[in-house]
Amino acid sequence: MISDYKKNKIYESNKNIQAIFIPKDIEPKDDGFHESKAIMCTEWWYFDAEFDNKYSIQMNLRINSAFKRIVKIFLRLEIYKEGKLIKSSAEVISKKRFRALKDQPIVFIDDKEIIKGALNKKTGNYVFELNLDFNNISAKLKFDGCTKGWKGIVPIGSWAVILPKAYVTGVLKINNESVNVKGHGYHDHNWDFTPSKVLNFGWFWGKIMSKNHTIAWATIFKNEKKGAPLLVINKDNGGYTNILPKNIYFVARDFKKDNKRDIPNFFQLKVDDEKVKIDVSMQILDTRFIKIMRLFNYWRYHARCTGYILIDGEMEKINQIHMLEFIRFK
Repeated sequence: MISDYKKNKIYESNKNIQAIFIPKDIEPKDDGFHESKAIMCTEWWYFDAEFDNKYSIQMNLRINSAFKRIVKIFLRLEIYKEGKLIKSSAEVISKKRFRALKDQPIVFIDDKEIIKGALNKKTGNYVFELNLDFNNISAKLKFDGCTKGWKGIVPIGSWAVILPKAYVTGVLKINNESVNVKGHGYHDHNWDFTPSKVLNFGWFWGKIMSKNHTIAWATIFKNEKKGAPLLVINKDNGGYTNILPKNIYFVARDFKKDNKRDIPNFFQLKVDDEKVKIDVSMQILDTRFIKIMRLFNYWRYHARCTGYILIDGEMEKINQIHMLEFIRFK
């Protein structure tokens, strides 16, 4: 734990954190609409993918509720090339146009399925179809799950990682030009994010994929000096392994100014467990700043992730570009 953040400008995980993330198996309703009973609440669906032709995409659908009623629905799609944003479209959706099922992951806009998920009974993994169409960009993509999903409670609410890794194929349309894409993607769902959660300072999140494994990691900061780390490893066509906080080391450093805030430009993630060793450096290639709900500072990074993962004596090298994020509530 750092003793003087202002001097060192480093975010670091705290190995003495008592909270331990406990992942559990998911079921279809975990990715359905939760419609929280809290006085105020935010829920969102998130998808991203990195493709072989250097394109990448991110989409999110966010529902803001107050007194058990939907207040705002916000849909965004972003397309990147070599980590740089080339097209972005966002739209506020009226309540009359929106419908989502509670028992399974299906979302409609204007009676059109924009998110449709179902369990592949043969593999036990989920398959999703995204169908998003804005004026200047669109995405029609299939996410075919490669591994088992999981869920759990974190300091900022409930979190379900439905697709830790998925094989993604489809078509992007940019200014009437069609681009065929294939690669790998990720999907998660968050709910029960209430105003009290912003008492936390913020969080870092990311995922790292090797040939046969996926690492989903996060560090949630109570303040600038104390970060609670979590990390789950998925094996392709297999299950997941949770790593205890005491065995996770995360540090963010090399700060620069961005939108009047000091943000890190380099991340290091290590795990030293009896069966698992991880050492990955994340060098930032490009950064995208967004103001969420006009209140919170959010940065989406594209980073070159290099290093290795060693599980049960078998080593896999990592050299991929992935997205990660940093959100500050203060």
